Amino acid sequence: MLITTTTKSAPATAKPTADTSLADLRQIKRDWIAAARDLDYPATCWNVLRNLGQREKFGVLREAWLWQAGNIALIGNESTTTYSPAHRAYIVRRVVAAYVLPEELDPRWQNPVEKALFNGDRVMHWGWLIADTSEGQIIEEDEGEKKDSLIFVPGQWMNAILGVQHQAEQKAQAEYLAGIERQRQQLLSELLVGKAV
Repeated sequence: MLITTTTKSAPATAKPTADTSLADLRQIKRDWIAAARDLDYPATCWNVLRNLGQREKFGVLREAWLWQAGNIALIGNESTTTYSPAHRAYIVRRVVAAYVLPEELDPRWQNPVEKALFNGDRVMHWGWLIADTSEGQIIEEDEGEKKDSLIFVPGQWMNAILGVQHQAEQKAQAEYLAGIERQRQQLLSELLVGKAV
């Protein structure tokens, strides 16, 4: 499925201009975020990043997941933030951002992550807080302290991600099945299946 217009939930006329008022700009941002949420685009971006991307080192001590197709780059990471005694679980912060890179890149940046971060236009930033508890997984959007850290700018850039969504889902399914088979083989070995004891 390819998108050729703005997202379904965002009004076609909701395009900011240089003279758009602050109140209208805030409403447009809220509408675009709601549309992205409704269409599950942030989760789709994360799934593509994690299943088709690779770990890249950048800076001195940093690492992130990177997926790139043409001038579109997804960068993201997961990190443990704190322990929640109430949930008896560690809380993991998951972040993904999308960048549209220009044709002319600053030659100072050779690392692919840094090229995207320092040359690209950020068109999405999304975060979640996740806790795996005994009752199941709890997921909450991480909007930041001021409730303004999420961003989604609809556009043609999303087509690159939607174009590989099926491939990412297939890889995730294959890895899931391979994990089950590894567990099965381990248990067969532990139970001494096929051995006379």
